[in-house]
Formats: sequence, structure tokens, C-alpha cells
Amino acid sequence: MPILQVFQRGHFCFKVELPRARFLIGRSSECDLCLPDAEISRKHAEIFFENNYYVLNNISSTHTLLNGSEISSPSVLLEGQKIDIGSWQLKFKQSKIPDEESQGSYKTALTYVSGDTTRLLSLNPETDTCLLEKTILVIKNPSGDELRVPFSKRKMLLGSSSSCDVVVKDDYVSGRHCEMSLQDEGIVVTDLHSTNGTHVAGNKIVSCLLKATQSFTVGQTALTFCVQQQEETLNPIPEPEFCGMVGKALSMQKLFAKIAKVAPTTHTVLVQGETGSGKELVARALHLLSLRRGKPYLVLNCGAISRSLIESELFGHEKGSFTGAVVKRMGAFEQVQGGSLFLDEIGELPLELQPALLRALENRTIRRVGGNAEISVDVRVIAATHRDLLNLVKQGRFREDLYYRLFVVPLEIPSLKERKEDIPLLISHFLKEAGVSKTFSEKALAKFSDYEWPGNIRELKNSVLRSLIFSEKEIIEASEVDLVLKEEEAESINLDEVEKNKIDQALLKTEGNKARAAELLGIAKSTLFKKLKDYNI
Repeated sequence: MPILQVFQRGHFCFKVELPRARFLIGRSSECDLCLPDAEISRKHAEIFFENNYYVLNNISSTHTLLNGSEISSPSVLLEGQKIDIGSWQLKFKQSKIPDEESQGSYKTALTYVSGDTTRLLSLNPETDTCLLEKTILVIKNPSGDELRVPFSKRKMLLGSSSSCDVVVKDDYVSGRHCEMSLQDEGIVVTDLHSTNGTHVAGNKIVSCLLKATQSFTVGQTALTFCVQQQEETLNPIPEPEFCGMVGKALSMQKLFAKIAKVAPTTHTVLVQGETGSGKELVARALHLLSLRRGKPYLVLNCGAISRSLIESELFGHEKGSFTGAVVKRMGAFEQVQGGSLFLDEIGELPLELQPALLRALENRTIRRVGGNAEISVDVRVIAATHRDLLNLVKQGRFREDLYYRLFVVPLEIPSLKERKEDIPLLISHFLKEAGVSKTFSEKALAKFSDYEWPGNIRELKNSVLRSLIFSEKEIIEASEVDLVLKEEEAESINLDEVEKNKIDQALLKTEGNKARAAELLGIAKSTLFKKLKDYNI
């Protein structure tokens, strides 16, 4: 089946299989291929199958290029053609079945299916390398000929029919003889009611879990699974923007490379970083670049929910399970079935709820509050924290077994003070987001760079927006840059009066639009409403 290889600014990201049904491309999560880019329409282009060809059609008001030329009408896709949409490039590839004669006694039909079976075992943050594992099927016929076939799918069919993924020319092998399913525990081989059966250690089996190096036979052909491990160096991704994240510092380019490597896997990821450093952006990138990108994505802040409600928020509840539970409710795990769940501030999760989360991660089952039934869930968990979880483990405030279950693949986000060379780039990004033509002077940029930014990216963005509000000039000078006041400066200033004046100016700037004023001030709408009441504005 044909595939699209997906690149962003020349860097390979992932592959996706093209069905024969209508395939929608755009920045909306409703699309089959969601590409995060402000230049791309929500529903930008479509690919459909017609008269034995795949056809590309632009359905947006912006450009779609095919091999560098803008398309104005549906165009047939040919092998190797490149589709340019915003900052993304898609390469169309047809699957090919090798010639039967070139394979000797065997013909192996391997097509890509979303979900490359190469497993990421570990990341080494000190050497910027990763350890990979690949499963290989070794096929031997009675004459001793050997063929090594890498697993290209989570499930592969084996038989003598040309429709199978692995085709074995053996008179005693049925057309669709058996199915091989790659699981975390090993490979499950299931006989598909074949004529002569599938055998393991001389015994005819219906289904059997095999570990690496174990063998099974079909007809007169012997098959063995082996696992190959290799170390791979992660090359930094030299892009100033990656899935909504901005940075040209080497530490960020290395982080981009790790995200691209980890995203397609099923591993639980722990994102660590200071408050405001962009943990949620990393989590969203992991989802968008994963095989679950078309499925639900939900953010749950463990530190923003009361202890009495967080269990229900996570796992749901049955009707009547507690006061106020007037109807049955699905929790976060059920709501994102098949998708990704981002648990922000996981260090705030109450100790008594941690065993239930551990069970959900290990057994992929949950139990609603007040319920007895075990509910199976297929959810990828991405957790984040600004706390030192290992220190919390030592203090007895976080379970050690849950810590190591979350710490499968850790991703550390550098603080802003560790990558100050990114500050001008970030400021330019925020100005573009705000849709203004204003800029900052060299001295103003130097003032931003000299500050320590304890609130990281979030604090920088809020400072940029506040500075925009209070300056009428096209080039904002250093004296107009609005940073957090230092303690010695605050002693001589009436902060209530300063805050009241800033709110007045924000409302004036937005012509009374409270939601926009709150955004410019970098505060929640509820906070603004409270202050309007406090200051009688």
C-alpha cells in the first residue's frame, strides 16, 4: 500500500499509510494527517483513489505545490513526487513487491504500515545516543537456504498466497497459514486453521507466545525469531521551529531530535523542566508525531484538581458512588481511548491514588470510583513535572515503582537562562503571534537577555505582551520593557496603583474586550474579573 513520507523543513518526521478512502490533510485534529502550521488551512488538501491512481486535490485558498508547481486541479500522484504544504513536505511512495525470481525459493511481500516495529530501548542523555531493537524473522527451507525478513508491522500474515506479508513457497503451507503478532512480551504465533498446522517444539499449536531465538515450523519450513540491537547517534535537528516550539540553541535541537525519535513509540514519557519552560508543547508534539495523532488528546493538571475529585477525573465514577454523583461519568482514561493523556504536575498526585495509576500503566486497566468492573484502556501516558521526583521518592511522598514506570523515557527541557541565545527568536515569534509590526531596539533585546527569567518562556511571553500594551512606538526601547519588578524597586512603588493603571491601559487598548485584555496582561479571565471588582474598574 502506498505511503507518504512526512518531512518538516527537510527533516524526516514519520510515515503514514494511504488508504483507498478519502485522506484529508490539514492543521485540524479532524484530519487524517494533522500538520501543525499556522500557514496551513484547517482542511488544506485531500488525496483520493480514482481509476487505479491516487489523486491530490487542493481544497484550501492557500497554495499546495506538487514537485514545485502549484496545483489548480486534481493531479495524479506518481512515484517519488513531493507535495509542499506550508513548512511540511510529503513524499509519495508506492509499495513494491520484489520479483519472485529474484527471491530464489521465496517471495517476500513487505509493505509499510504506520507503526515501525523498531523499538526504542533507551536514551542516553550523556552521549546523545539511543539503543534500538529490531525483530527479524529467519526463514530456512529443507535445503538450508536462509532468508532474513525484518518485521515491518505489528501483525504479519505468513502463507503461500501472494496477498500475505511473508510469502513462503512450500507445498505444505496453506495460502493464509498463520499470523505473527509482535507484543511487548514476545511474538504471538496464531494458526489460521491451516491444513497441515503450525508446530512449536513438535506440538501442533492454536496460538503460542514465543521469545527471541525460539522456533516454529510451517510445512517443511523452519522459522526463528531473533532480536538485533544497535546504538544510534541522535543528530540535532537544526530547525528554528519544531511542532510549535522555537529554539536554535543546541540543547533545543537535541531535544527536537529526541522528541522525533520517541514520538512514534508506545513508551510512557516523563517530561521534566522548570515552570513555564514548555512541557505542554513537548507533550503535544509527542502526540502529533505519534501513531495516535488522529485520536483524542487530553491535558489533566494533577495540581489543579482537588484531592476529592482527582480520582473521578482520572478513572470516572459510577452513579451514586458518592454525594453528587447523580450520573455515571467516564474519566480521562476512557475519554482518550486510543489516544494520549498528558498528566501535568504528576508530582502533585496524592499518594493514595498512585497505586491505581500504576495499575493503569502496567495492566492497561482501570476501575471507576464505586465500580467493580475492570475496564481495558489503550492510552499513552505522557507525564510532566517541575519537581525532583526521585527526591520525593526518598521522602516517601512518591511511590518508587510508579517513578520507574514513568521514567521509561525522560525528556529534560532546558531552562530559558540556559539558552539565552533563543530570546530574540522567541520574541520575534511572540510578535508574529500577536500580529503586530512593532519591534524591540537592540538595548531592549539586551535587557531581555540580561534577565534571569525564573518563569521561563511563559514569563517572557507575558513580558513581551505587556510591553506591547504600554508602548505606542514602532520600536520599543529598553525603558519601556516591562519585566517583573525587583524587590528593591517594588518598595518605593504602590503596586496596586501600577496594576490598576495597567488594567486600565489594557482595556483601552482592546476597546473594552476583557478576554483580549486578560490575554495581553498574561492573566486568566477570572483573575481579571476579580481585579476589576477589587479596583472598582
